[in-house]
Amino acid sequence: MAKHDRPIEDIIVDDRGVVYIQDFRGDVYKLNNGFFQKSSFSDRALQFLEGAGSDLYFIHFDKLLQLEDESPKLVKSFSEPLDYFSSCNGLVIAKSKNRVYQDQGDQWLNLEISVDTKPETIIGMECMNDKIYVVCKEKLISIQGDRQEVTQLPFEGIDVISYNSILLISSRNEGLWAFDGKNFKKYYVPGVEFPKRVTELKARNHQLWLLSKEKELYLFDDTNQTLQKAAGNVNDFVVDKWNTLWTISGNKLSRKVFRHENIPPELSVRKLESNYLPVPVSATIELSARQNNLRVECEAFYSPDPLSLSYQMRMNDQDDWTDNGRKSVFTIYDVPDGKHKLEFRAKAGDNNFSRIKSVEIVKKAPLINGLWPYIFITLAGLLLLAIILIIRNGIRSKALNAEKEKLRLKLEVLKTEQKLGQLRMNPHFLFNALNSISGLIALDRNTEARKHLNAFSQMMRTLLDHSFTEVTTLSMEIEFLERYLEIEQMIRNNKFDYQFENHTDDDTRIPVMIIQPFVENAILHGIKYKDGSGHIDLRFQRQDRYVRVEIEDDGIGRTNAGKYKKEGHSSKAIEVIKERLEKLDKWNKQQNIVYVDQYDQKGNPSGTKVILLIPIQ
Repeated sequence: MAKHDRPIEDIIVDDRGVVYIQDFRGDVYKLNNGFFQKSSFSDRALQFLEGAGSDLYFIHFDKLLQLEDESPKLVKSFSEPLDYFSSCNGLVIAKSKNRVYQDQGDQWLNLEISVDTKPETIIGMECMNDKIYVVCKEKLISIQGDRQEVTQLPFEGIDVISYNSILLISSRNEGLWAFDGKNFKKYYVPGVEFPKRVTELKARNHQLWLLSKEKELYLFDDTNQTLQKAAGNVNDFVVDKWNTLWTISGNKLSRKVFRHENIPPELSVRKLESNYLPVPVSATIELSARQNNLRVECEAFYSPDPLSLSYQMRMNDQDDWTDNGRKSVFTIYDVPDGKHKLEFRAKAGDNNFSRIKSVEIVKKAPLINGLWPYIFITLAGLLLLAIILIIRNGIRSKALNAEKEKLRLKLEVLKTEQKLGQLRMNPHFLFNALNSISGLIALDRNTEARKHLNAFSQMMRTLLDHSFTEVTTLSMEIEFLERYLEIEQMIRNNKFDYQFENHTDDDTRIPVMIIQPFVENAILHGIKYKDGSGHIDLRFQRQDRYVRVEIEDDGIGRTNAGKYKKEGHSSKAIEVIKERLEKLDKWNKQQNIVYVDQYDQKGNPSGTKVILLIPIQ
């Protein structure tokens, strides 16, 4: 069960099994690993529509939209605001005029309903036997070309679906009715008593789902001719491709598996990066000679047992698949020159595999490979030049040694300056931490107080230890950052949450106290002034002779943070760290600190990512 912080009004599921909800304020959220992730297309005027098969549609005033790659794409704009949509051959009806528009592939057929019909009385539109049926509360209109017929309902209709070659219609007080194209009759199954008033009907996989006025959800198995209660207190529901039932009630989303179908997981390749720059996802990817590394982010869905999912990869049709466990991100270092085929698949359980997703990679060879004859000739000349330079360098060696000693002393000054900065950690942080712990004690929440006091003391002990050493292990640095974030989280009343993702060895040795000031910046200048709660991601991975660290927040962004930012301890510490990294970096091939500003689809700042390349010691 997942809980939202506001009442949920609507729910849909797409062809990959991704569940979307819309709350009463119109905000749309995607269910991701048990948590709700806000989508970029939230709008109160957006109406969810469940389409044919597993297609998802939206109505937004006079526009019909279809969900593709987690983003609404325009299908068609109409001259009048739309009031109703049916997935039966792409039917829509305009709100202010009695018109039906049918998608015929290359064009849309425009049909006018000759019968006076108020849009608010329409309960559904279906197709059967080459006819379009517009079903209202009190009448049924059949349309076939220019011919239209009107049949009065012997009851007041509530909902309608096409089911087993009939129109199945629920009534206000008289149960279910069937229409075979000519006559109405009560829908009757021997030994089965359907609810008297069904407010919503859905059908999937020879199963009929019925939601009663009393919010009781029933499942009718057409194969076994049985009716069972599936759930209670249900406001709305959907059934995905694996026959998993999703129900909403208030602010709660619940999941229940019925007669599990042996359908494989759904896998997609969501994001590609080369040398930490985004690469468009396509069937064939061309890499330059300098693009050595490739990061592939996959995403899989399997609602019957999401915790059983794992990810695998192989290159060039090799027999053996590399198992990546539950990690959905693959990193390929030192991509060889030439053409390669990467294949990915997801596995649920022991042997339920998804369809294989392939990516073709073409890595260009360096131009130098065709220049060897010229290189040998050039080397001969360079050798002679080198002899001359060695003689000159002998004369200059003393001057260079003196400069080297000067740089060493400057690095020692930088180390001493940062250690002093460590020992005089932000007094506001220290005061707020102790004050918050004191508040917990005053409230008699001694267990929490002891927990945070212990974290605080361990953090201060680590600070003291770092003042006597120059390097530490990555695991100790991560442990220090976790304690620091725990204290910050307590001080700020859980205004943010955080997550660590480590893809390198815990015993990797790095310089001390490089990362904490950037985490502090993310909190003070990113999350602090954000409306609502925030999130911070810290990711660690090996990159050649460096540890790559990403600190990403979903705060107000650097542009907005400039309105509040004041120079102080944090900014001075970062300047010291920048100089220190430049001196420690023996290879000096890449920029050690990179800021990446994040924006949403409307171009508004949505956070900051800081990338650190820390030389391994």
